[in-house]
Amino acid sequence: MDLFSYVDNIGLIRDVDSIRICESDVENPMFTIAVPTYKRAGDLQKTIASAIHQKCDCPYEIVVVDNHPERNDETENLIAVCPDHHITYVKNLKNVGMVGNWNKCLLLSRGEWVMYCHDDDTLTEDALQTVCDTIRAHPECRAVTSRFVPDGSPYTSENSRVHEENVRGRLRGSADAMSRMIIREGFPVAANLFCDNIFGPPTCGLTVNRKTLMDFGGWREHYLASDWVTMIGFAEHFKVMKPEKVTGIYVWKRNTSLKKEALEAMSKERAEILRALRKKPGICRFYSILLKKDLDRKQEELLTEHDGKKSRCYQLLKKYYMIRIRK
Repeated sequence: MDLFSYVDNIGLIRDVDSIRICESDVENPMFTIAVPTYKRAGDLQKTIASAIHQKCDCPYEIVVVDNHPERNDETENLIAVCPDHHITYVKNLKNVGMVGNWNKCLLLSRGEWVMYCHDDDTLTEDALQTVCDTIRAHPECRAVTSRFVPDGSPYTSENSRVHEENVRGRLRGSADAMSRMIIREGFPVAANLFCDNIFGPPTCGLTVNRKTLMDFGGWREHYLASDWVTMIGFAEHFKVMKPEKVTGIYVWKRNTSLKKEALEAMSKERAEILRALRKKPGICRFYSILLKKDLDRKQEELLTEHDGKKSRCYQLLKKYYMIRIRK
């Protein structure tokens, strides 16, 4: 079976009961800001505040899905003292795991579009408007990735604008047009051969069309890189856009995937994903033949943690894709 094909992950958690402790009174929201959480009341307060204070012209709800079944815990008490008409707060009666809770967010949302922000990250004040403008400009798209800065980096709307202009300036004019004609097929899937997960983490404003991802089976279970595997398959079938402005602040230092055991398991998964990508027909298969030695070396490096020299052709293609995905 193709690693990136349809799997019904929604069915795994559909029958797990949840309690709605409070409910938003927003009618017909266009967006849901989904906040999956588990025992992080201290960080969650900032996340919720960033969701509440969005400056946008579209109706939205905030759905906090708590994966800790215990009643009257810190998280429930936090929600009780910061009520807002946007917020729906739900507790799962059974812990469904991290990815299961992402899928619970899909099930429990009412918005046509679901924007994710995890319980230790925050959204910029115009994140929702930025994504809304992207969708309006590209009505065929079915997902918008986040554009984030790491926690601790200086962020202002002004340096976000300067970043946009700098990135746009790297590919322009006839060279840009020519490169887009030469390497158009298979983007953005093929870019993952060179740049790993080009979609970024499923937080800080990553937004999906709810029905489309539900019909696609939801987020893939049983992978540390669930978001990456899911988005590669999703991008094969549906248009995925990247916003021009920064949408979130990413707290990566506390990410559980940075633990030694998780990093080792992640390296094995990355090698597995690379193998699966190389088997895909079209441009991925073409690159697999053209750059066989480079990609063989890359697969080996993922397991040995040794970075070897790559051919000039590989380096140029990687640079090209890196610029494309940052535009």
